[in-house]
Amino acid sequence: MKKTTTKNLTKRLAKYGALTAAMAGIADASGQIVYTDITDFTGGSPDEYLLDLNNDGTNDFSILNNGNLFVSALDSGNEVIGSVPYASYPYGYPFALNANTVVSNNMNGTWLDNYNGYSGSVLPSLNWGGFDGNWINVTDKFLGLRFNISGNTHYGWVRMDVNEAGVVWTIKDYAYEATANAPITAGATLNVPTEAINNIKVVATNNTIKLFNLPESTNYELFNVAGQNVLQGNSQGKLHTINTNNLATGMYVLAIIDSETGKSFRKKVVL
Repeated sequence: MKKTTTKNLTKRLAKYGALTAAMAGIADASGQIVYTDITDFTGGSPDEYLLDLNNDGTNDFSILNNGNLFVSALDSGNEVIGSVPYASYPYGYPFALNANTVVSNNMNGTWLDNYNGYSGSVLPSLNWGGFDGNWINVTDKFLGLRFNISGNTHYGWVRMDVNEAGVVWTIKDYAYEATANAPITAGATLNVPTEAINNIKVVATNNTIKLFNLPESTNYELFNVAGQNVLQGNSQGKLHTINTNNLATGMYVLAIIDSETGKSFRKKVVL
């Protein structure tokens, strides 16, 4: 809602269209965007969301409403882009970025880091009391983030809504660039074709992925979170079962393409 990408994989994905490439985590031959879709999380006060950008089991940021809406770094080197509005002010205001904003080291603004508390840093506040800050009455805006993976800096984004009172907030999805120090565009991998295959049902259970309501002729590919193709094939008819006995447990992305129309379907599955 997890690393290199080969040119061959990019070429193979290209024939299936932008949707398949996006869900496989492909940006281009030199980088790899890892996108995670989640069931939308909506919170108020005193709710907290622990964000694990690269899904490695270690939380990278906390988004918390304890009367005011904050984002906090959970590791050294983890930061959010924003500004410090007033001199000697203990709070920084993370930007509410528009889609297609490039998140990188060259951004205008201040990288806010409160990992060590208030000493030498400021506390990133999405909004203060619902009347000050950038995150009030916004829809589909992005936090620009950078964080540490094994001593290297990676850039990412989180897509959020915040209501008019600045209290109710929703996290929708997030992504990061798996190539160290490479920039990422806010919202990258979010574009979905308007003509997607409808009504397909996917059930992952007992070392199989069962597909229902398929078009008469489809191709499918299964990708792991590193963007590697681990299974591929085709089906004839409305029902099909993919055997996953030889795959490790974990999260995968299934891409299905109607062979006749080129329409696409993608789904995150957990084995």
